[in-house]
Amino acid sequence: MNFVFFITIYAIFANLIFATPTGTVIEKLSGPHSLYFYPNVQGKRILLLGDQHTQGDTCLKKNPGTNVSEVQNWIMELADTSPECLDVFVETDYRSSNAARNLKVRESCGDLRSCSSPLSAVVSAFAPCIKDNSDCSQNLRYHYIDVRYIKGLIKDIEGKNHFATDQLVDCFARITRNNTEVYDKVENELGKINMGSVSLYRLGIRRDSKDRKEFNSFSRFLCKVSKNICDEKICDETYLNNYNKMVWKILAKEIEKLTLDGNKFITTLYSLYEYKFEHILMTTMDVYFIARLFSKFDLAKMERSPVGCRNHRYGEIKNAVIYAGAGHIDIYNRFIQKYFDLKPSISISPEGKNQCMIFDRPFDYFKQNEESHSESL
Repeated sequence: MNFVFFITIYAIFANLIFATPTGTVIEKLSGPHSLYFYPNVQGKRILLLGDQHTQGDTCLKKNPGTNVSEVQNWIMELADTSPECLDVFVETDYRSSNAARNLKVRESCGDLRSCSSPLSAVVSAFAPCIKDNSDCSQNLRYHYIDVRYIKGLIKDIEGKNHFATDQLVDCFARITRNNTEVYDKVENELGKINMGSVSLYRLGIRRDSKDRKEFNSFSRFLCKVSKNICDEKICDETYLNNYNKMVWKILAKEIEKLTLDGNKFITTLYSLYEYKFEHILMTTMDVYFIARLFSKFDLAKMERSPVGCRNHRYGEIKNAVIYAGAGHIDIYNRFIQKYFDLKPSISISPEGKNQCMIFDRPFDYFKQNEESHSESL
């Protein structure tokens, strides 16, 4: 009798101590447009969450009721209660260390109804973690991955400093949104230029004169056709070259630490881009993120990490949550499938403006098994 009583009490306390807090076990996740979960990719637990960059049909609109978690709150609570080091990657401006220290943290935009998009809600919620990680979970490593927009210093022809924006991405995005006639001209030009060469030059993987010539030719073409649409810096070759050099340095640092086969990494990634304009819009951010996800950190610098992430076992990422545009997330999902020959154990990718992920059973990030299943509305 005493033995049974002891076992019962032990089980109760063990469950209290070791169980994942119920707040992180979810049935409905409001905000993302797509979700893919991999419980084991070379020892990494990976959750991919795709955003539409606009307000859509969240759970409160489509499925009001209980058991709804807003994505920014859920990720933060997951970090706060994580039993291990958790790496959160978000599509937001890349920052130099000085820019991070000098960040002016604004008040959070609040819940999903108050923010311009779910991504804005996530960025806003985690902004304090950029400036001073002591304000956030000590088991959290927060990564800003959009190297197309760099918070740092870059000089133009006149020696003036600017916020470092990838002018090719910015210009192409403006043309796509605002001018069909110019877009048609650009699309026609894409057929004449070796965009693979342009892209590899922008990544710093190939920097010979032929690749640079292709890059300069395309940027000059954009300069010519985009008057009154794009920023005038698209015509500033010094600015463009300085930006390229900044990106080369950032990417080289991550690629040097890559644990994947470098050639297979690049060829696999490039095989996934279906349209030539994706070589302009996506590659720099995608290469940076995937290289960082599968990199090996310098163990001598681990003391800079939050307290819960200083153990050498976290020299490689073990637990990752990625929140980025749905187009990027689709690429990352297909990259993992193709490179590692794996399928996600959970795959949710509804159509339209659906921003409500409904699981067919409660989802527990740290305890989810490898049984394959899919859910969608």
